[in-house]
Amino acid sequence: QGAFQLLRKDAPTWAFRAEEFAHAHLDAAFAPFAVNFEDLRKASLGFPRKVLWIESAERLLEKSTRDAFMDLLGQIVSDPTWRLIVTCRDYSLETVRLAFFERAGLASQTLAVPLLDDQELAECEKHIPALARPLANARLRPFLRNLFVLDKAARLNWQQGAVPADEREFRARVWNELVRREDQAAGAMPTKREEAFIQVALRRARALEPYIDGGDIDPTVVQALRQDGLVASLPGDDAMLAPAHDVLEDWAIMQWLERQYGRHRQNLPVFFSAVGTHPALRRAYRRWLTELLNSTPATADEFAITTIRDSAIPDHWRDDTLVAVLHSAGACGFLERNRAAWRENNLRLLRRIVHLLRVTGKSNPVWFNPGAHLPGTFLTAQGTAWGCLVDIVWQEIAHFQRDDREFLTAFLEDWSSAVSAWIPYPAGFSAAAKLCLHLLPQDEDGWRYARQDGWMERLAKVLLKVPRGAEAELIALVRRLLPTAGWDRWNVSLPELAIDFLHGHVFCRDLPAMAIECAETWLKYEPDSHDPWRGREQIEEAFGLPARLNFGAYPASAWRGPFLSLLRTNPELGVKFVLDFLNRAVSDYANPEKLR
Repeated sequence: QGAFQLLRKDAPTWAFRAEEFAHAHLDAAFAPFAVNFEDLRKASLGFPRKVLWIESAERLLEKSTRDAFMDLLGQIVSDPTWRLIVTCRDYSLETVRLAFFERAGLASQTLAVPLLDDQELAECEKHIPALARPLANARLRPFLRNLFVLDKAARLNWQQGAVPADEREFRARVWNELVRREDQAAGAMPTKREEAFIQVALRRARALEPYIDGGDIDPTVVQALRQDGLVASLPGDDAMLAPAHDVLEDWAIMQWLERQYGRHRQNLPVFFSAVGTHPALRRAYRRWLTELLNSTPATADEFAITTIRDSAIPDHWRDDTLVAVLHSAGACGFLERNRAAWRENNLRLLRRIVHLLRVTGKSNPVWFNPGAHLPGTFLTAQGTAWGCLVDIVWQEIAHFQRDDREFLTAFLEDWSSAVSAWIPYPAGFSAAAKLCLHLLPQDEDGWRYARQDGWMERLAKVLLKVPRGAEAELIALVRRLLPTAGWDRWNVSLPELAIDFLHGHVFCRDLPAMAIECAETWLKYEPDSHDPWRGREQIEEAFGLPARLNFGAYPASAWRGPFLSLLRTNPELGVKFVLDFLNRAVSDYANPEKLR
């Protein structure tokens, strides 16, 4: 609200909820306001800038009709004086960008609202001393960095009772003190407030509308909730209700889910049938399960494993369950504790987990400019589950078949997308390197016949990203392949990839002696080789270099070979290698009889 008021000072500014554009045409979205978009445009013709504020864009993803919003984006693209500010939850950011802005050809930039830092928390504690107790709790403090959550914490009574140990206990305390208002027990008001608030949240989640008709809910209870800032009404119609904040709506649905689970925990198909398939309910379910896993792992494990094993439960609920677990802070513990389940039915569940993580566990890299277009191939692995899953796959490698080679190669490629200058060796790097070595051929014949499939080169590139993951085994393999590598112009061998600037930079950085050994072999003269494509003496041969360099060294560039990588990462070794190479080449040129 503060940002909106600031914008209004020097530009005409309008604000809408995203759901108001869930119509087939833009005029239908503006009809309730007795205007259309053209009226807004005419009213602001004399201004060099006008602003539209759209709140909660992720809500539109739950709608089947959203053509009005696409019409709006089209109008904005055609008029550069418009400025569009759209808010959405961070987990929906990439989906919103792809579903709306890229389709409309509208460049966008992302501004992440940061969490409160320690200095800001200290300032809050200074002005609200009661926050000292919860902020001193190491497990609760990260949760309180969210300004909305901190606001709710400031309204709680911290003078008595134990400090909540985690997010789940904190939510329960907020629910009892702010929603139920246990201090106002007359006339069973806490229960009435709870039921009314849950009904408002459930109806809105199922209706997919900004406000729902709450005319049948006790108006006394509604007024009490409104006074406490828990529900809001449509201006001019007190019967049309909505939770005052999306987080409150999620908490209400999670409270309802807790009830349903308590009633149907022995019959989970009935539990999921009661929940239904509405997007908002499925989103709240994933959050509820994540919270359950972080607070009571044993209960969450039993629920999740029973769910994903039960064929009577629809596939989308089983997938939602796995996705919620994989994106939780307790993902690694869950995967380790339930390893026996992953071995069942020829690793069926393990394969499904790998697939779901590959689909849902990637996002924009840290270097990404949000205003630019980023193809999906540049998304990087995010979350703690990747490293744990690589470890588990390696430990279960004996149960995979030869036909799984492509499946495992694609998984390792996605895992390796997390390798960067900031995280040179992500979690699971040792298992990933061992997996690559296990799948790669161990002799030249194997490499020669596997090259045509393409998978071998892809695995080699993953391996060279994390050479220290299995350093001794990698060096041994490279040395076995060096004498017979052949440096085939049609195919790329492991030693050649190891000294390629694009794919071998990490190898040159971390294993420089081995890189120099590969480079010396690569540059070694081959007096007895016969190349049917060569009909004359090559310049390369005059300097004691193999004639095949003619095919891969044009045009001359610092990016070819290991030279630039060695000079940047190991300058002493790099300079010595370059000088030795130049001295040898000049000596061979001056003494051609040595090459005969």
